[in-house]
Amino acid sequence: MMQVFDTLTLLILLVVLVVCYLPIVKRPRWLRYLPPLALVLALIHLAVEGFRWQMMPAYVVLVLILLWSGWQYWNPKTSVGGGRWVTIRRITGVSLAITLLMTSGLFSYLFPIFELPQPSGPYAVGTTDYHMIDHNRPETYTSGPSDNRELMVQVWYPAEPDAGAVITPYWRHPRIQSAELAKGLGMPGFILSHSGLVPTHSFWNAPLSDAQAAYPVLIFSHGFGQGSARQNTSLMEALASHGYVVFSIDHAYIGVASIYPDGRLAAFDQEAFSAMFEPPGPETVALYEAMDASTDWREQISLLEKAMATMGEGAGAAMIEALAIQQADQLFVLEEIGRMQSGTGEKDHPEWFKGRLDLSRLGIFGMSFGGSTALGTCVADPRCKAGINLDGFQDSQIDLPPLERPFMFMNNESSLFYNVMFEKANGPVYAVSIDGSTHWNFLDVSIISPLFQMMGSTGPIDGYRMLEITEAYVLAFFDKYLKGQDAPLLDSPGDTYSEVEFRKMNAD
Repeated sequence: MMQVFDTLTLLILLVVLVVCYLPIVKRPRWLRYLPPLALVLALIHLAVEGFRWQMMPAYVVLVLILLWSGWQYWNPKTSVGGGRWVTIRRITGVSLAITLLMTSGLFSYLFPIFELPQPSGPYAVGTTDYHMIDHNRPETYTSGPSDNRELMVQVWYPAEPDAGAVITPYWRHPRIQSAELAKGLGMPGFILSHSGLVPTHSFWNAPLSDAQAAYPVLIFSHGFGQGSARQNTSLMEALASHGYVVFSIDHAYIGVASIYPDGRLAAFDQEAFSAMFEPPGPETVALYEAMDASTDWREQISLLEKAMATMGEGAGAAMIEALAIQQADQLFVLEEIGRMQSGTGEKDHPEWFKGRLDLSRLGIFGMSFGGSTALGTCVADPRCKAGINLDGFQDSQIDLPPLERPFMFMNNESSLFYNVMFEKANGPVYAVSIDGSTHWNFLDVSIISPLFQMMGSTGPIDGYRMLEITEAYVLAFFDKYLKGQDAPLLDSPGDTYSEVEFRKMNAD
């Protein structure tokens, strides 16, 4: 989405340039007023909408037009007349300026100020974050002998914002977050810095809503490498608007970046996971291609195991260790939530959570590596009353015990790995496969940039449609098993979402 004042600035500059194809003597008199108007609009755009790199070519064009207009004003005689070469220079200059201006339009299309879907529930949404330190657990990814495991956790919850409540931007530290994420994507560091201008629907530090005595609690874990606590903001806001308190963990050094309150940065540990990023050999590539083409889940898993074996023991060991660390993070955050509930937590925890967090209705979920984390935790810990894995699988989990508690797998159209746990589950288990989706479609990336779809990182499914489907099934599942509500989408899904292939077992 382009914003109002930057769009008007581009349109006025385009009109000025198109008219400048005409000789000076044939240009309408009103043209002289457009460059100052464009300047005013650009200044309003910078003050209200904020600077963003996509508009840099337009800023350059505006400056050039203003300089040329000033030159014409102070030297009117030198601007009149001219022969063939003057005409050629004018047409060439105007054409180059239009091309430069169009790059701003193209950049704005590829990297827009995107809009998050409006939360569908009855509650306003609040958000805040916490710095949590596990004093009983050394930090694996740093060398300091006294370093303890530190986590940043962002929370979304039903809120009652006051009149002065401030909307939270999508990224609160856009320069740092863009630079760190761009490293993994192979893009310039500034490429997603405009995400700090994207408004969410969440009010920063708004008080918890008094509409209910206590709310069910969800814990979310992100994906590996480029993952973050904010990667599924749309889903977090939707769940909070329906009466859930959602704790989303930034798993330091395993995700893209954790930014602590004192400014320290815990970025993804490239060295610890270096074995994961060795260029794959032809055998590994062939195995992955065969895995993507297979329609048999047992064959897919067999091919995955063979592919992992070709990458060496270091890669597998690093991932097993990271999975164990993320599960320990989840359990630590769960203990901290218990302290918030009892009022014995850290001093910076707001009083409004005391006695308001219903841990008897606890759900754990995650995306990709975080989905695998949720699976492992829900298999092992009976405090998890229901869990969801959004398109995650680790071959080290093949021999996990059967699922006893309600669980749902949501998967892209080609992934069949979930069957290894689905087929042997003892508790209610669901599988939702979405046609037209890829792994990255389970992130907000679905709506962040059309470039990801052009590159094949996301599938052909419409991004907002993908977010709608994900929200609908996640909400129906948690409503059924944490709130005891009817869930027609799970009981008899019908043709509500034609893109979905739905399966269930051991469920009413």
